[in-house]
Amino acid sequence: MPIALRELGVTETPGPEHTLRILEYHRATDGDADEVTDELPWCSSFVCWVMTRAGLLSTRSKAARSWLVWGAAVEPQYGAVAVFSRGQSWQGHVGFCIDLDSARVWIVGGNQGNSVSVVAYPRGRLLSFRWPAAVGGQIA
Repeated sequence: MPIALRELGVTETPGPEHTLRILEYHRATDGDADEVTDELPWCSSFVCWVMTRAGLLSTRSKAARSWLVWGAAVEPQYGAVAVFSRGQSWQGHVGFCIDLDSARVWIVGGNQGNSVSVVAYPRGRLLSFRWPAAVGGQIA
């Protein structure tokens, strides 16, 4: 969580220029790094970057719902990866849980208002809380 929280305030650059830090988030995922911009959805790229910095395996995917099969499902807790539905059945959003109540889950995440920020999402959109699981002696 300290890694994610230190990124608060990283913001997309309007216009044709791109925020280098967001491009760095995208490089933590698979795919063509030359094709990415800060205009592409980057919530999952942010979570991948944080996990890599923490020495943990990530999904290496730019798709938010890729986190639904990562690690293990857990009860709500501080720092858990929170995966939400959004739009079409393949779309989603992902970030790190920092608080919750009966109606909302607050997460620190990327691409929230075009920045790394803390935002509350309805619990009705929550698909899963995930936590690293030990796999072959490594954390995944």
